[in-house]
Amino acid sequence: MTTTTTPQTQRPRTPGEWTLQQTIETLSRPIPDALLGIKDRNITYLPWHNAVKILDKYCPAWTWEIVKMETTGDRLFLTGRLTLAVAEGRVYREATGTETLKLVKRSGEVVEHPYGDPSSNAESMAFRRACAKFGLGLYLYQ
Repeated sequence: MTTTTTPQTQRPRTPGEWTLQQTIETLSRPIPDALLGIKDRNITYLPWHNAVKILDKYCPAWTWEIVKMETTGDRLFLTGRLTLAVAEGRVYREATGTETLKLVKRSGEVVEHPYGDPSSNAESMAFRRACAKFGLGLYLYQ
């Protein structure tokens, strides 16, 4: 008896081996708890560095780029593009991220962000959102 492998059991060996549908189905699977993080107020999320590990495993030759960045008086806005190589060609999804330039405490005191800088935080948000548009961690937003 011959068995065939599916995206659920074996990762692609070369860029573009899987179709977009196979890629989205695989990325849409639940993420192992060990790769997830917990933010304040008990919010479960996928850290950007773990998203990279998953993309490296299932989406060879993926790319990420910042396509637009602008600021207003107190916020940074960033648009990023995640591109995957699939059987149909190169397919991309764009997403935005935003962050305040400074953190204002309840007391009115203006301070630096305790974790990361505004551009890193906005990029992380945009990257994780773009990943979700391909199914990776999308269920975490529900």
